[in-house]
Amino acid sequence: MNTSKIVRFEKFGGPEVLNIEELPVETLKAGEVLLKVQAIGLNRADALFRSGNYLEQPIFPSRIGVEAAGIVEALGSDVTHVRLGDRVSVTPGQSIGRYGTYGETAIVPAASVIRYPENLTPQEAASVWVQYLTPYFAFVDMLAIQPAQTVLITAASGRRRAWLDTDGAAFGCNGDCNHTFGRKAESVAGSRGTPCDRRRQ
Repeated sequence: MNTSKIVRFEKFGGPEVLNIEELPVETLKAGEVLLKVQAIGLNRADALFRSGNYLEQPIFPSRIGVEAAGIVEALGSDVTHVRLGDRVSVTPGQSIGRYGTYGETAIVPAASVIRYPENLTPQEAASVWVQYLTPYFAFVDMLAIQPAQTVLITAASGRRRAWLDTDGAAFGCNGDCNHTFGRKAESVAGSRGTPCDRRRQ
């Protein structure tokens, strides 16, 4: 029987509750993919899930992890968009506990798997989805931002800042990125309708 080192946890807490266990590789169900994991992404969602503060609650013992990049090792039935040996990313949206990515292998829904460009390393491919899909959902799907609109992001950092500096500009929107709570009013008044101000205050 094939086994794999998998990270699981059996109680809420910090990183110290995570355990590395040697477990049998499960049999694939229809619509699932087995990956040999090369890199994982570490996300706030993982920490919230581990501490019991996420929208999904773990069923112990629970796996953990949202993002990964790896090589397709096996395919469940009905999987046609990827092939054995493909280099793929795992995009967010699946159950963290059921389809956790922390481990030597991961079984994930085929719908969450996408081939990534050859010019990306596994580390890069494992770390881009949550970083960009979170603000994309907020700005594009929910707000439907339009060219020449102004976006104010308070305490801008991390994925929101990176998205506005890159993809937000591609959509033609202007933005004001403010890094502190104390001078927002002056920042907004001084940069309304201008490109994102990269100066830290």
